[in-house]
Amino acid sequence: MNNFPTHPEEAVLLRLVDAELPALEKRQVEEHLEACPECRAQVEELRATLAECFRYREDVLEALLPAPPKPWADLRAGFAEIDRSLAPAAREPWWRIKPPLRWALAAAAAILLAVFYGLRETPSVEAASLLQKAEMAASQRTATAPRRVLFRTRYAQFTRVIGRRDAMAALPKEPAAPALEALFQAAHWDWNDPLSAQAFAGCRDSLERKTDSVTTTADTYQIRTTTPEGELAAASLTLRATDLAPLEARLEFRSRDWVELSAVAGETEDGGTIGGTPAPHPLEPGAQPAAPRLPAPAVAAAAPPVSAVLQVLTALHGIGADLGEQVEVKPVEGRLVVTGVGIPAARQREIAAALEKFPNVVVEFSEPGAPPVTTEPPAAATAPPENPGAGMAARVERQLGGHPQFERFSAQMLDWSDAAMAQAYALRRLAERFPASAEASFSQADRQTLRELARENVATMAGITAKMSRTLEPVLTAMGGQAGAGPAAPPDAWQPAAEDLVATAQRVERRLSVMLGAAPSDGGAFTPSDLSSDLKLWEDDIAICQRLLARE
Repeated sequence: MNNFPTHPEEAVLLRLVDAELPALEKRQVEEHLEACPECRAQVEELRATLAECFRYREDVLEALLPAPPKPWADLRAGFAEIDRSLAPAAREPWWRIKPPLRWALAAAAAILLAVFYGLRETPSVEAASLLQKAEMAASQRTATAPRRVLFRTRYAQFTRVIGRRDAMAALPKEPAAPALEALFQAAHWDWNDPLSAQAFAGCRDSLERKTDSVTTTADTYQIRTTTPEGELAAASLTLRATDLAPLEARLEFRSRDWVELSAVAGETEDGGTIGGTPAPHPLEPGAQPAAPRLPAPAVAAAAPPVSAVLQVLTALHGIGADLGEQVEVKPVEGRLVVTGVGIPAARQREIAAALEKFPNVVVEFSEPGAPPVTTEPPAAATAPPENPGAGMAARVERQLGGHPQFERFSAQMLDWSDAAMAQAYALRRLAERFPASAEASFSQADRQTLRELARENVATMAGITAKMSRTLEPVLTAMGGQAGAGPAAPPDAWQPAAEDLVATAQRVERRLSVMLGAAPSDGGAFTPSDLSSDLKLWEDDIAICQRLLARE
C-alpha cells in the first residue's frame, strides 16, 4: 500500500539511503519506490553519488589522512604492578622508582592526556562532520529559484537576492553594502552565497585558533565557533535538522559590530508571480478567443478607525514589539495587516497571540514585502581599520584605572545607549504616524491612548539616560568636560519635539561609540565637553517632550 499521496521529499530519500529512517517509515518509502520509477531513479542517483564520495575518500583522501590510532593496551597488569609497588615506593622520590614502574606511570599519564585532548576536540569533530554533511546535502539539492537573504546589523537592514542570473542587478543599492562586503572578505566569508554551509566552513577553516560548540534541538543544529585572534570574534550557523539547510547565521566582530543573516520566504523579483499577470494559454487551432471579462468595479473599503490602530499599537507595545523589530501595521482594504521581516518563529507566535483578540487584524509574517527602512544612519556601518577616536578611548581607560574596568564600563554604556535609542525611535515612529495636525481631530479617548504610548517611551528613555548621565558625567568631568548651553525655544507640539530629541540622541550615540572605541570616527573631532553638552541636551529634550505630552 502506498502511504505517500505525493512523492517523498529528497531529505526523506537521503535518510533512506543513509539507513536513518525508522522501520515503519522505511517500509512506507520502500513500498512507494516499488510503484514509482521516478523516485527509484532518484534513490539510485543518490546512492551512485554517495558511492562516488566513498571512492574519492578511499582513493584520494585516505592517502592524506594520518594513520588511525592504535588500540588501547590492556592496563590492568600495569595497574596491578603499581598497586604492589606502591607501599615501598610511597616515600621514595619519583626518580628512584624502578624503571618498569616509571614506564607504566608515564604510559598511564600519556593515555589520560590523550583522552583529555580527544574529549576536548569532540565538539570540533562534530562541527566539522555536520558541515561536511550539510555541504554534501547542498550539493545534492536540485537547482532552486533565487533566494532572498535578509541582512541585519546594528545600523542597517536590507534584503539581497542570491542566485539571480543578472548578478550585478542583484547587488543591493544600500550604502552599508560595500562596508559589509569588506567585513565579509576580512572574515573569509563568501559574500556571493553568504547563507550557506560552504561560507561558514570557509571562514572556520581560515582560523588558526578556534573553539567549536554544537547545540542540538528537536528541529535545528547550531554550530558556533569563537576565535581569540583577528577581526572576527565569533560566528554561528543554524541548520534545519531534517535536511541540514541553513536557516540563520551570525557574525560577531571585535569592534562590537555584528551581522545576522536569515532566509526570507517568498518569490523573488524574477521568480514569477509577484505583481504579474499569468500568460494566457495558447488557443487550439480554429478556436475563437474569449471575450475579455471586465473587472467588477472596486468598492472602497472603509479605513479602520484610529482607535483600532491605537489598540493594536498598544498591544504591540505591551510585548515590546515596537522596539527595534521591523513590525509594520498598515490598513489594507478595511483591515489592519501586521507584517514583519526577519522575525523569529517564536516571536511571530507571540505577536500573533497578542493580536488574536482584535477583529479585522491579519498577521502576515510570510509576506516578503519591500526592503525595510534603516533605523540608524547607514554611514555609521563603515569600519575602517584605523579609528581616530582610539586616543580618547585610551584616556577613558586610564581614567577608569585599567582595561578590565574600561571593558565593563564600555559594555554597560553601550547597552544603555542601545536601549535608549530603541525608545527614541519608537517615539519618532509614533510622531511620524500621528502628526499634530492629525491628532487635533482625534477624540479625547484616542488622544489619551496615543499620548500614553508616547509618555511610556519617554519615561523609559528618561530613566536610562539618567543612569547614563550619573555614570558618564564623572568621567567626562575628570577629563575636563563641561556641559554647554541648553536647548533653543521648544516647539509647540510633542511631535516636532520628538524629532529634535532623536537628532540629539543620535549625536550622543555616535560620539559615545567613538569615545569608547566601538565605532570609527566620522571625521569630525569632538571633546569631552561636546559629549557632556549633548548628553545634557538629550535630558532637556526629554523633559520638553514630557511637558508637551502632559499638556491637554
